Amino acid sequence: MQAYIGCLLVDGLAIFGSFMLAAGIFHGDPLAPDAMLAAQLLLPFYWSLALALQVYGLSALISPGFASRRALLSLFGAATAILIVAFLTKSTAVYSRAVISMGMVLSAATLFGVKYVLRPLIVRQCGSTALNVLVIDDGGAPLRVAHAYHIDSREHGLVPDLDDPHMLDRIGLYLMNMDRVLVTCPVDRRGKWALVFKSANIEGEIVDSEVWDLGVIGARRGRNFGSLVVSSGPLGMRGRVAKRLFDIDRPPLSGPL
Repeated sequence: MQAYIGCLLVDGLAIFGSFMLAAGIFHGDPLAPDAMLAAQLLLPFYWSLALALQVYGLSALISPGFASRRALLSLFGAATAILIVAFLTKSTAVYSRAVISMGMVLSAATLFGVKYVLRPLIVRQCGSTALNVLVIDDGGAPLRVAHAYHIDSREHGLVPDLDDPHMLDRIGLYLMNMDRVLVTCPVDRRGKWALVFKSANIEGEIVDSEVWDLGVIGARRGRNFGSLVVSSGPLGMRGRVAKRLFDIDRPPLSGPL
């Protein structure tokens, strides 16, 4: 969340800075009213489109190329929206075409560049994948996943025993703060691990070689392995906001159930 908010603020500064530079070049005043008005109108449209196009999402954090392409698409979509608003309100004469044109070009270049400039900082704060991934080896096929934590369940004494609350508590401590957990185990223990994952509010996966061999559609495939997703993690931020809005809009229940 800190990384998303930081990227959002940096994008806003990039757009305002670009229009200030354009105004300084054409008017000699970085705070020229027409440039500031254009930037103030552009930014809300840009942020709205950027949120919809996942400029502030996991894919954008781990791929500056994805982030820069979506940011440019959001920028030009916002510019189109401003042109439509200016045409409908007959206020095109208020804006300097030269300032807006240069401001847009500078904004595009700046937004493209900052995604790559911020990448080392994001990697240092969030890691290469921006996810905490745990691989549990419980006697299945050997598996190595880049940038993931790997543990051997036999060395750590982890057994998916659903009748042992103390063991489930220990497993929960290992799963704490993990976004994605994969387990490689024999077929007879897959059901137990699946139930453990479903009760842990994480994205849990059971590694299955047939997923990779058969190219199964609907399962998850890594570089050299396939897995069956048996549980999903909590909702993302947009999903949580939408759910909360529906909860607020719902009228309270009255009378006996």
